[in-house]
Amino acid sequence: MEVISSLEKKVKELVKRYSEVKRRNTALETELAELRKTVDSQKEVVKNLEDKNKIIKLAKSLADSNPDTAAMKYKINELVREIDKCIAQMNS
Repeated sequence: MEVISSLEKKVKELVKRYSEVKRRNTALETELAELRKTVDSQKEVVKNLEDKNKIIKLAKSLADSNPDTAAMKYKINELVREIDKCIAQMNS
Protein backbone atom coordinates (compact mmCIF):
# COMPACT_ATOMS: atom_id res chain seq x y z
CA MET A 1 0.00 0.00 0.00
CA GLU A 2 2.81 2.38 0.83
CA VAL A 3 4.47 1.64 -2.51
CA ILE A 4 1.26 2.49 -4.38
CA SER A 5 0.85 5.73 -2.44
CA SER A 6 4.44 6.69 -3.17
CA LEU A 7 3.98 5.82 -6.82
CA GLU A 8 0.80 7.92 -7.01
CA LYS A 9 2.64 10.91 -5.57
CA LYS A 10 5.43 10.53 -8.11
CA VAL A 11 2.97 10.22 -10.99
CA LYS A 12 1.09 13.33 -9.81
CA GLU A 13 4.38 15.22 -9.56
CA LEU A 14 5.34 14.11 -13.08
CA VAL A 15 1.96 15.19 -14.46
CA LYS A 16 2.35 18.55 -12.70
CA ARG A 17 5.85 19.02 -14.12
CA TYR A 18 4.69 17.97 -17.58
CA SER A 19 1.86 20.52 -17.50
CA GLU A 20 4.26 23.26 -16.41
CA VAL A 21 6.77 22.37 -19.14
CA LYS A 22 4.01 22.26 -21.72
CA ARG A 23 2.71 25.68 -20.61
CA ARG A 24 6.22 27.15 -20.70
CA ASN A 25 6.83 25.66 -24.16
CA THR A 26 3.66 27.26 -25.48
CA ALA A 27 4.68 30.62 -24.03
CA LEU A 28 8.13 30.32 -25.60
CA GLU A 29 6.66 29.40 -28.99
CA THR A 30 4.44 32.48 -28.84
CA GLU A 31 7.38 34.67 -27.88
CA LEU A 32 9.46 33.19 -30.70
CA ALA A 33 6.74 33.94 -33.25
CA GLU A 34 6.52 37.55 -32.04
CA LEU A 35 10.29 37.94 -32.18
CA ARG A 36 10.37 36.56 -35.71
CA LYS A 37 7.74 39.11 -36.75
CA THR A 38 9.82 41.87 -35.18
CA VAL A 39 12.95 40.69 -36.98
CA ASP A 40 11.13 40.57 -40.31
CA SER A 41 9.75 44.04 -39.72
CA GLN A 42 13.18 45.39 -38.79
CA LYS A 43 14.72 43.78 -41.88
CA GLU A 44 12.15 45.59 -44.01
CA VAL A 45 12.91 48.89 -42.29
CA VAL A 46 16.63 48.37 -42.87
CA LYS A 47 16.02 47.58 -46.53
CA ASN A 48 13.94 50.72 -46.97
CA LEU A 49 16.55 52.85 -45.24
CA GLU A 50 19.27 51.35 -47.44
CA ASP A 51 17.16 52.23 -50.50
CA LYS A 52 16.73 55.77 -49.25
CA ASN A 53 20.45 56.01 -48.63
CA LYS A 54 21.18 54.90 -52.19
CA ILE A 55 18.79 57.52 -53.53
CA ILE A 56 20.38 60.23 -51.42
CA LYS A 57 23.88 59.25 -52.50
CA LEU A 58 22.80 59.21 -56.13
CA ALA A 59 21.10 62.55 -55.77
CA LYS A 60 24.16 64.05 -54.12
CA SER A 61 26.41 62.85 -56.90
CA LEU A 62 23.98 64.20 -59.50
CA ALA A 63 23.62 67.49 -57.67
CA ASP A 64 27.38 67.94 -57.57
CA SER A 65 27.61 67.48 -61.34
CA ASN A 66 24.37 69.20 -62.40
CA PRO A 67 23.71 72.94 -62.07
CA ASP A 68 19.93 72.41 -61.86
CA THR A 69 20.01 71.32 -58.20
CA ALA A 70 16.60 72.73 -57.25
CA ALA A 71 14.82 70.43 -59.70
CA MET A 72 16.89 67.48 -58.53
CA LYS A 73 16.12 68.21 -54.87
CA TYR A 74 12.43 68.41 -55.69
CA LYS A 75 12.53 65.06 -57.49
CA ILE A 76 14.44 63.45 -54.63
CA ASN A 77 11.96 64.77 -52.07
CA GLU A 78 9.17 63.41 -54.22
CA LEU A 79 10.81 59.96 -54.28
CA VAL A 80 11.42 60.02 -50.52
CA ARG A 81 7.77 60.91 -49.88
CA GLU A 82 6.70 58.03 -52.10
CA ILE A 83 8.96 55.64 -50.20
CA ASP A 84 7.57 56.93 -46.89
CA LYS A 85 4.04 56.26 -48.13
CA CYS A 86 5.03 52.70 -49.04
CA ILE A 87 6.55 52.16 -45.60
CA ALA A 88 3.43 53.52 -43.94
CA GLN A 89 1.25 51.15 -45.99
CA MET A 90 3.46 48.20 -45.04
CA ASN A 91 3.17 49.08 -41.34
CA SER A 92 -0.64 49.27 -41.55
